[in-house]
Amino acid sequence: MSEWSPLDDILIFLRRFVVLPNEEDYLLVSMWILHTYFTNRLTTTPRLALISPEYGCGKTRTLEVIASLSFQSESLDGYTQSYLMRKITLIKEEFGRPPTFCIDEVDTVWNGSKGDEGSEALRRIMNSGYRVGKYIGITEGEGKNRKPTQFETFAPVVFAGKGDKAPESVKSRSIEIRLQKRLASEEIEDFFTKAVKYEKEELKERLTDWVEQNKDELVFENETLPYEIRDRERELWLPLYAVSCLCGWEDNFKKTLLLHTRQKSENEVSWSRKLLEDCLKVFVQSGNPESMRTQTLVVSLKDLPDSDYASMRYGKGLDARTLAKKLKEYGLAPIQIRFGEETAKGYYLHPIKEVLARYSQEESLPIPQNETEETGETEEELF
Repeated sequence: MSEWSPLDDILIFLRRFVVLPNEEDYLLVSMWILHTYFTNRLTTTPRLALISPEYGCGKTRTLEVIASLSFQSESLDGYTQSYLMRKITLIKEEFGRPPTFCIDEVDTVWNGSKGDEGSEALRRIMNSGYRVGKYIGITEGEGKNRKPTQFETFAPVVFAGKGDKAPESVKSRSIEIRLQKRLASEEIEDFFTKAVKYEKEELKERLTDWVEQNKDELVFENETLPYEIRDRERELWLPLYAVSCLCGWEDNFKKTLLLHTRQKSENEVSWSRKLLEDCLKVFVQSGNPESMRTQTLVVSLKDLPDSDYASMRYGKGLDARTLAKKLKEYGLAPIQIRFGEETAKGYYLHPIKEVLARYSQEESLPIPQNETEETGETEEELF
């Protein structure tokens, strides 16, 4: 390992132009940028998600800075599946590794319409392209000359958008940074100057040379992470751990891993809690009946204003199976209930109120500092 650590210089560069919520987020972005140069030696690449609650939180600027240092970055406002597949092939043939796709405004793409070409193209690349050896097959040519052709999809992707619009399958392959507006006191430098352009080109050139000299030292396969995470979560973090070890950043990696696995766990719990609270809201709006049919509850949840229940699952909306799976976390399950002359699966109001009363108590439970939880539910597991 050389004395110069590219992660240190990437970190310094980032701090000058973007404001991120936590120290660990700067570390995460630095490691993510560096890993894009080693994709010819890695077998997975985590998607990096930049999420903002509203416009003006710096997601576009952060995306631009990441793109300026990442390997063969492509900043895209529009694209087709054909373009993405062929670009991966073209860059890989020329440079021996795929390009880095930097995509902004994904909230306008993932708007609940599964049939939209842009939405489906991005989802396929996100899902299949996070691991080596995945392909998208198409037929090319005309008439009798048509033949099946495979295109490899493995490529790093960083995407930015307002709100939490990504499909569940993409979230399970992503590490998220939830951006916030910067304070007036948090000053940053102008990114679009000739001096900065020269600096980033010089840094990128040094970075490329360093990677070429040290690529054989990267240890990836069969590595054991410092904390017990498994399956897909391990696949996401292992590339970042590999580059951190190469640069002597093991302690920085540990801090980053702990923060983001805790945040992911908290976000998943809060979604389940919100669903539980919305179930109670439906009962209240219906006049507090003693019980309610499952299908009535599902339809009423999808009709709630300012909710995503109608657009989830690529526009199919919430269904009885998904509702049951999430409420099961709280010990609630649909049961056969008599409604007039008929019986149907449904839920009683009292158990829902009882569970909410238990979880709504203002208790501050300590979060373990030396361990993480496995939180990588996939879309296939949920739906």
